[in-house]
Amino acid sequence: ISQEDINYYLVYQAQLKEDTRDKRANISDNDENSNNNTNLYKYVPNLNQYPLSLLRNTTTATISSTENNSDKEEEDSYETIPFFWHIPKAAGTTMKNIMTSCYGLTRAERIQHPQSLDIVNGILNMDTHSLKGITSSKEAGIISNNYANLLVSSLLHEASALFTPQKSGQLFTIMRHPIHTSVSLFYYLSYAKWEQFYNPEFGNMTLYEYASSSGSNSDGHAAMIDNWLVRYLSHEERGEISIWHLNFAKEMLETKFVIGLFDHLEESIFRFQYYFGWNHDNHNSSSSGGGNHTAMTKAKKTQCVCNSMKRHFNQHEHAEIVEGSDEWNLLLEKNKYDMELYEFAIDLYERQGNTIFTELLEKRETKKESGLFCE
Repeated sequence: ISQEDINYYLVYQAQLKEDTRDKRANISDNDENSNNNTNLYKYVPNLNQYPLSLLRNTTTATISSTENNSDKEEEDSYETIPFFWHIPKAAGTTMKNIMTSCYGLTRAERIQHPQSLDIVNGILNMDTHSLKGITSSKEAGIISNNYANLLVSSLLHEASALFTPQKSGQLFTIMRHPIHTSVSLFYYLSYAKWEQFYNPEFGNMTLYEYASSSGSNSDGHAAMIDNWLVRYLSHEERGEISIWHLNFAKEMLETKFVIGLFDHLEESIFRFQYYFGWNHDNHNSSSSGGGNHTAMTKAKKTQCVCNSMKRHFNQHEHAEIVEGSDEWNLLLEKNKYDMELYEFAIDLYERQGNTIFTELLEKRETKKESGLFCE
């Protein structure tokens, strides 16, 4: 799938949703030539326009308190669906396993071919990690028809189109130091044939050669993926990025996200649990989602999370990069926008701790309530 295809998809879907013409692209539903002119169309992200307008703004009020305090009619009409923005090599697999096994949430992920609306091991067998899969998931209405009550995807903008005004998304993510992420991606993409940016040539390169590379190789594989965070938040996966993309990424994080940090993984997971109300004894997947999960008490959920945390480790072992080395400095320079965004995220994590999670962190310090954190 090309960048032009993705741009066309987003603009086209925006037109279908809003029933208006994009001023930058005169698209007609009946124009047989429109698919031949996708390079003319450019999706420009805007927090107040489709599809990002389908995402809930993060407030100091938790999802659980907002929806529990609403009247029955309002609760039936509007629902907030957690949307985990999956950053590669940042505890995403651990987080997905916890949400399925411990909290009984039903997410979509293609487990077997072909994709279908079947539930396989508690997971809806639909793809939300590719443009083709997201298109099929939208047609099936996996969110609007209550097939899933959790969305997971790295394609933030495309997957946002799966929500509706009645079922909006609330973003959350786990962020990792960009240099460590870049190094893990280098080793991982050398053999991960199923990934979009798989590059077998990485297996014949040293880390220094990777950090020194740029552009694409003869087969069209990306030779170096820089500033992954800023690129995917601003929807500029390829090409040049600027301070505009960085500022938009910052605005996205501050406005739409509940932030977690890889270096504070346990606390981050329990922040998410608290925010979405997953630790309530009566919280399970019955409100929406097709999974057949066994309901757990709060204590059992906490034990499940803690056991999963003990098993947490990077399954793809590789040599650690040394801070201050030539490789480190090269990657630092090439990921300067991500580094600034990461520092911003650390500050935002602290600010959310002092606003959204004040009560939670106070309970942890005073041990007023058990079952909120691992012992």
